[in-house]
Amino acid sequence: MRRLLFFLTNNVNISLLVDQGIVSAANFVTGLLIGRICSKEQFGLYMLGFTIITFVINFQGALITTPYTIFIPRLEGVVRSQYTGSTLVHQLGLSILVVLFLAITGAFLSLGLGPTGLLSVINSLIFTITFILLWDYARHVCLATVKIRAVLVLDSCVAFLQIGGLLLLAYLGLLSAAHAYWAISIACGIATLSLLISLRREFAVRFAQTMSDFKVNFSTGWWIFASGMLWTFKTSLYPWLLAGFHGTVSTGVWAACVGIVALCNPLLLGLQNSFGPKIAHAYTVEEMEGFRRFSLQTATLFGGLIAPFCVVFILFGGPLLTGIYGSKYTGNGFIVSILALNLLISAPAVPLSRALFTIGRADIDFKINLITLLCTLSVGIFLVKAYGIIGAAYGLLLSNVMCFVFKYISIRRLDYSKKGKYPLEPEKLVNKTMGVE
Repeated sequence: MRRLLFFLTNNVNISLLVDQGIVSAANFVTGLLIGRICSKEQFGLYMLGFTIITFVINFQGALITTPYTIFIPRLEGVVRSQYTGSTLVHQLGLSILVVLFLAITGAFLSLGLGPTGLLSVINSLIFTITFILLWDYARHVCLATVKIRAVLVLDSCVAFLQIGGLLLLAYLGLLSAAHAYWAISIACGIATLSLLISLRREFAVRFAQTMSDFKVNFSTGWWIFASGMLWTFKTSLYPWLLAGFHGTVSTGVWAACVGIVALCNPLLLGLQNSFGPKIAHAYTVEEMEGFRRFSLQTATLFGGLIAPFCVVFILFGGPLLTGIYGSKYTGNGFIVSILALNLLISAPAVPLSRALFTIGRADIDFKINLITLLCTLSVGIFLVKAYGIIGAAYGLLLSNVMCFVFKYISIRRLDYSKKGKYPLEPEKLVNKTMGVE
């Protein structure tokens, strides 16, 4: 235990834990207000919208912010600001594509397709998702450039404005899934635009090189992108399967159960933000066996810190669910218990994925996620159709058990003498950014 505490105190950034606590608290309070005040159907629709946002944010992370985090510490001066400006153009371009996709989706839903009520959420996201994506981009730029105070101010302002807007909607009797996204977007827009204006000197846009910079990012992050999309698609699929087979009421119950387990998100995501750079640093200073040991120690730490919360959820999941979201969710404590076990298994897999990314073997992570996605598309669909919410919980647990086992075996047995390399080395990125071949 003493060694674990020493390992923790020497590797965790408390400020990042506080920031992630602010973000997770805002998300939790948002779900709490919708879950208690609105109907199960509205909570289910909010959950479906949230899966869309999560998927697009992960898409943005794989193509834009993750490569940016990898390369920006290696750049200086005008090259640094020009590369940052290029990523801003990439982000705005992605937002335009997402809005067009949502508009097309809304056109299909207007024909009577899809879950009842989803059209209103999609129409809301068409106008609001741009600012939500811009907020995520801005906070990752600040994290990558170690502007921790700026991140804390940004996320605190967003949380304050977001919760204030939701409370105002509730007071006026206007709170719904669609209106909630308007409140979130306005909060993100006000805080993020203010931050970007204050940081405007760090963005130097040269449109002639934005495409070459995008090619660099894409070649760097291709396997990370592909693996991340599979992971996100797998975890986001269950709310849609429930809505398709059993209606949005079941999706609302699923959202409430997931919301209880999500109480661990501040700790889990804060650990991710702290240990991602640490794993990359260990790769540069440790021998390969030391890097393997550090990665496995980090996985053990993740599991050890999450375990007490999982025990609480298993023992008291039912009372917590009804106490937080209301009596209309009574009788679903067993689902919370299954999701708690899923969290206990999936949390240690996160640093194992980061270790594979760091040594350039995201292709292995991709193959593992592909296998577990196939499990979801076969056994998972059967379980959801036959057993509803409990089937979804078991399906998610099964796929994540497989995922953890395969990643653990990969780290233990991987031949580091055959480690992969990113397609473009840092000095080549600098040359490309400056237009030098």
